[in-house]
Amino acid sequence: MAINLEEYRRECIDAQKVFDYVILNAGGTTAGLDVTLLGGLTPAVLCPILNTAGNVIANVSVSIDTSECGEISAANRPNQEVELDNGEIVTLQWVTLEKGDIDLTISFDILSAAGVLLQAVTGTVTIPAGTVAPETVLLCAPEGTTVQCDVLPSSTFTAFNFVCDETTGLTIDLRYNLCQSVQTYDIVKLEVLARLCRPRDIILPEETCEPIVPQQCPLIFPGPDMNGGTGA
Repeated sequence: MAINLEEYRRECIDAQKVFDYVILNAGGTTAGLDVTLLGGLTPAVLCPILNTAGNVIANVSVSIDTSECGEISAANRPNQEVELDNGEIVTLQWVTLEKGDIDLTISFDILSAAGVLLQAVTGTVTIPAGTVAPETVLLCAPEGTTVQCDVLPSSTFTAFNFVCDETTGLTIDLRYNLCQSVQTYDIVKLEVLARLCRPRDIILPEETCEPIVPQQCPLIFPGPDMNGGTGA
């Protein structure tokens, strides 16, 4: 479709310019995490089932609810000269990241030796701040830029070593691989050739009405026509 440039004009807009963008992985294991049971389930009910010999844990799922990730100090970004593949020298900055609390939901089933479901369990667990070691990454992060770090839903978690005590509750060990999206950005003003967006037309489904014709009795009325046929 041809574009009519006469409909466009120069505009000045604020935009978020990305200076650098990387994906990082941080893996590790943490032990003895407390699980808060949900749905009214208590350790007094859960532990006898979980601790019975022959019963097995199956269908374990761990997912992220909320997470915290950020730069430790924007004032501390040492410069580092790097030679690119084409021989050009660029100056980048070392950025140090840390993790806050990472809140997770865990669910699993307890099955009998015969595979019968005995108890479905859902709970929450938190990897405390400071558990994951700080990371240092080389980025294009000049003074004035902001570092944004997000823990992605594609992160993976493996729960094991389920320990249940009717007094102290349920604890687990957790192996994790955190996938992190890290970018540096700043708000800049851009001059662009643009036009204001116009709303589209409302879409309404068309409804058609057709008359309902009752079943007729042409043999009775109007009866045979002059040629021996029947009326419509």
